[in-house]
Amino acid sequence: SQTIAHLERNPELVQQLAFAAINISAESLTEPALLEHIVQAFAQTPAVPPSKICFQLGQETVSKQQQSAMTFCDTMHGIGCKLLVNHFNPRRASDLGVLRRLALDFVKIDGSQFRHISQDSVELTMAESVLQVARILRKEVVVSQLEENAQLAAWRRLGADYYQGFVVAKRSPVVFATPTN
Repeated sequence: SQTIAHLERNPELVQQLAFAAINISAESLTEPALLEHIVQAFAQTPAVPPSKICFQLGQETVSKQQQSAMTFCDTMHGIGCKLLVNHFNPRRASDLGVLRRLALDFVKIDGSQFRHISQDSVELTMAESVLQVARILRKEVVVSQLEENAQLAAWRRLGADYYQGFVVAKRSPVVFATPTN
């Protein structure tokens, strides 16, 4: 609600913004009123298109709360929001089955799992295989936790779509302040 209200108060930001990412916790995902609350928030603020919001779910949360995750993703994707799974790791077949059924736009790979990607051929091959699975699933790939230029260069050569980390830019959260009237 705060993010949508902030964007509504700042229409110039809405125009410039590709999308804002909002993490959804395991507890929130199982909250029955969450979906209705989000849908109503968008209905009450038509100046903020749902496509400007990307909800992020942890892969472990998705695996443990499969039905809730599917309902959430189907509903949010249906109104136009973007969806992302954090900590993408296709090594467990059961997780991969769930991810195949979700209406996701992005998967996020934790780049800290591949700290030596630029010097270690085994890490490079493992990263390439994770990226290949994401491509087969037709998902765009975000690589996070990039701290060195060599890491960024390796992921660029592999063809990831988006990059996050201190080597790219420092975090810039939206700070919410209580309006003073």
